[in-house]
Amino acid sequence: MSNTCIRVLADPAQIEDCKDTLNRLDEQLLHTTRIFNLSGNAARLKILFLLHKEGRMCPCDLSDILAISVGGVSQHLRKLKDGKLIKDKKVGQTVFYSPIDENLTDIMPALESLSGQLQKSTTNIMRTAGGMDNAITTRSTITCPVCGHQQEESMPSDACQYFYECKNCEQVINPKPGDCCVYCSYGTEKCPPVQKGPCKT
Repeated sequence: MSNTCIRVLADPAQIEDCKDTLNRLDEQLLHTTRIFNLSGNAARLKILFLLHKEGRMCPCDLSDILAISVGGVSQHLRKLKDGKLIKDKKVGQTVFYSPIDENLTDIMPALESLSGQLQKSTTNIMRTAGGMDNAITTRSTITCPVCGHQQEESMPSDACQYFYECKNCEQVINPKPGDCCVYCSYGTEKCPPVQKGPCKT
């Protein structure tokens, strides 16, 4: 069977409407194409996901995680920074990189989907290990009471975390009176010790 298209009747109105749509979206299409070109590299997508997940990371940590030289990681970070997808901040002798969320709207659904798959995988592992009724959630999104920044974090499985430094405003926060940890006060999930039963901290 031939794949050649033989149009019987054109729809001039549809054609003109589609042309007009592309013209009006030209700038946004170029922006989206640039983001997909940058994130289309597997290493850079992993970096974006890790920065989205952790809030900020330094090149040395990314190098250890990805098993790529610090020089190689730095090249990827430079491209992402030049593309205005991430920003850097020097703290002492360490340079931390963090995502610019407002410039990642086109791929944010993909990053959120990966986070969701990670959460589902963690829950399934916990259910397999201890039964559905004993499933413990180890991820929680914490909201800074000072600036309102939200960040998904991995909670200690056997301890309560009393201090937390916001990755946005860098304010160190403490639990509310009566709570054992910052996750019980400001997180979407209670800490694992509380999930297991009354906390003795």
